[in-house]
Amino acid sequence: MRLDACSSRLWSDWRQHVEPSSWWTHVTAVQRPATDVIDTTLLPVAEAIGPTLEGKTERQKNRHPIHSLAWLSWIIARLGGWNCYYKPPGPKTMRAGWARFATMAAGFTIAEVLKAESNMRIP
Repeated sequence: MRLDACSSRLWSDWRQHVEPSSWWTHVTAVQRPATDVIDTTLLPVAEAIGPTLEGKTERQKNRHPIHSLAWLSWIIARLGGWNCYYKPPGPKTMRAGWARFATMAAGFTIAEVLKAESNMRIP
C-alpha cells in the first residue's frame, strides 16, 4: 500500500480541495481520478464505505462522479466527522478522516486475505 508514501501528495491535493475554492479548483477535483492519491487496490474500500456515510437529505449524498478525487474527498471528510452543512471540511477533519480510512483499509485488506486463504466465510 502507498498510504504513507503519498501523505504529502494527499495533503497538497486535499488542501486545494478543502480551501474555500474557486469554481476552477472544484472542476479540477471532479475531473482528477482518485488514483492520483490512493492505490487502485483501495478503491473497493472507498466504494464499500461511501454508501454507509450518506444521509437522508440530498445534501448528505455524495453527488460526485465515482472514483474522482472529489468523490474520495467527500468520503474522507465524512469519515473525519464533517456533517455536510455550514462550512467545508478543514485540514483537521480531513486528517482525522484519512486516519479512519487507513484503519478501515487495513482491516478490509486483512479480511480479503483471510477470505482468500481459508474456506471460512466472513459475513
